[in-house]
Amino acid sequence: MCNGYVWDYYGDNSKSDGLGIELLLFIPMALACLPTILYLSITFYTIVISMGILVLLAYTTRFGRRQKKLFDLHISDTKAHTKEKEETK
Repeated sequence: MCNGYVWDYYGDNSKSDGLGIELLLFIPMALACLPTILYLSITFYTIVISMGILVLLAYTTRFGRRQKKLFDLHISDTKAHTKEKEETK
């Protein structure tokens, strides 16, 4: 039963997968706001570029932290990638 609920309030698995009424309401609202968003983006292009750079910096920082964690794991245990091969023999 798809009734458009995002959360299951009643415990009868009546969750929506997000493609119901929520999407039908979001698309017209997004299209109605598109000219205003484009106008403001062009007018305040320096802010838009700054925000884009901050988002890219955040993704790069997250990637760097994940890689550092993996690198530190392999430094502390130099045979981490060969243990599985030795156990299967």
